[in-house]
Amino acid sequence: MTASDRSVLRIVAWSIVMVGAALLLAVALYQVRTVLMLVYVSALLAIGLAPIVRAVERGDESAERWEGAATVATGIRVPSALGDFLILRAVRESGGAAIAVEEQDILQAVDDAARDDGMLLCPEGGAVLAGWRAALERGLVAREESVLLFNCANGNKYPLADRSRRLELASATAAML
Repeated sequence: MTASDRSVLRIVAWSIVMVGAALLLAVALYQVRTVLMLVYVSALLAIGLAPIVRAVERGDESAERWEGAATVATGIRVPSALGDFLILRAVRESGGAAIAVEEQDILQAVDDAARDDGMLLCPEGGAVLAGWRAALERGLVAREESVLLFNCANGNKYPLADRSRRLELASATAAML
């Protein structure tokens, strides 16, 4: 790791990552934890599937399998996380948090990112954005803090909602064209 890598890493106050990729982050934190002293890990899952959140809340060393796992974000539908103890350790040692988000918040975040930023997020990325919003609401993260949101895919692997409409050229305005 170069000096410039370390300076970039130091400015990030929070990393929000979906649990499907949290093991990678947990391992990375162990490799560079002396450098990443300011990073808090926030592992997030959907409400319908939150074994890591439940384990953090209970103070468990590992996460019990989540029965009846269901979420629109299939990439975080992980009823039993591989390396759960590493994820839990990374969250706790960093002083981070585990967040569960509602399905409608995931879908709203996907729509908002498309409309406001022109980004085609997959639902997993929407879960990350929804998790950041939840962290803001709970006071875990301040608006002025640097936050790294991990979006590990894009929306092309999911069916898109039909947003087409018919344009009548005779009644079209310049703004519509």
